[in-house]
Amino acid sequence: MYKFTRTVDILNMIVCNDGMNTTQTTKKPASKDWHPADIVAALRKRGHSLRKLSVANGYCPNSLRRALDGHNIRCEQIIAKTLDLHPMQIWPSRYTTDGARIVQRMRSDYPVNVTRSTAGCNGKKRGAK
Repeated sequence: MYKFTRTVDILNMIVCNDGMNTTQTTKKPASKDWHPADIVAALRKRGHSLRKLSVANGYCPNSLRRALDGHNIRCEQIIAKTLDLHPMQIWPSRYTTDGARIVQRMRSDYPVNVTRSTAGCNGKKRGAK
């Protein structure tokens, strides 16, 4: 019936309840989160860019890129609002089933007493005009 070249092929073969032969995949399940390129494309379709949105909301030009990495809740909200979606629809892996944000914990090797820089994105003191 089938010619197998490797023992792995035989081990991967399983029989379903209906008697049909199928192969069991060992691939990692696909992420439900939007791909960063898809997010950028959706923004462009609406005539926006990450840089323009960042500046329009009082952030440095590259700030909204942080939402693509999953480190800034406020940036996620700005992008989702622009796309008329809830952030959970774009990044479901970052939220629980009831819509609460999953809190990211700091790495254990990260120094605890780190001081923030007072310089903004242009080298100016924060809050200075």
